[in-house]
Amino acid sequence: MHAPHSVQRTARPSPDAPLALLHHHLGDPGVAWSVGIWGGIGEFRFDADEARTLDADGLTVVTARGGLRIAPSDAAVALEIRRDDRDDIEEIAFCLPLANVAGAQRGVLTEVGSDTGALRDAERHHILFDLGLGSAHVDGFVRVAPHDGALLPRLRAATGRSVLDGYGGAGASIAAASPPRVFCSPLARLEVYAAIPAMGGRSPEGPHSHLLPALLAQRRSQAPGSPIPDGWCCCLSLYPGAPQALPGEDQ
Repeated sequence: MHAPHSVQRTARPSPDAPLALLHHHLGDPGVAWSVGIWGGIGEFRFDADEARTLDADGLTVVTARGGLRIAPSDAAVALEIRRDDRDDIEEIAFCLPLANVAGAQRGVLTEVGSDTGALRDAERHHILFDLGLGSAHVDGFVRVAPHDGALLPRLRAATGRSVLDGYGGAGASIAAASPPRVFCSPLARLEVYAAIPAMGGRSPEGPHSHLLPALLAQRRSQAPGSPIPDGWCCCLSLYPGAPQALPGEDQ
């Protein structure tokens, strides 16, 4: 999900099947992945020498800083996105028809129960809170241990509040505690364990997330000027070159 730029971008179908692309790139440290919408997004990548658990058959890779599990669909298409002034592929967007997606579309902070789908076994009894992105195809969460005596009661007290008002002040508590952030679409689950930078800090090149109320308030599924065709939504992005700047990278 590229940031807006004066240079135009085009999208065209990849000559390679989506599943083949996913299997080929999952274990490649030279690529980055993202799941998200305009203003709320998670990114995952790993270094060549970084310890990781890779399940090629299950399309899952996990490191100490984050993880990714892909759930391919026969309905998905892979679109190659290029800048008009360059020939190299900037992004491969794995897309589904909007008619095929049905996210929770919660618009406020909501406790949803144990995260039985967590990538790390030890966290499957931990508690998920939906961040209320309001999207049809991407749900964003934070995950909190049931014995957390600081953040858990703060989030429970803030349920029903919107990201647009900082969850009534609980957004600052999330940033300070840096719980795992989880972004789910029909095609992927991306988890970020790396710490959230302090106010004014810069996100690391590795796994990180962005939650930017000013952009979320625009209620866009894609970045302005995105070449994703009408009637489709991007449920997973692959950046085959150097890590890309995602929306809000300098926030």
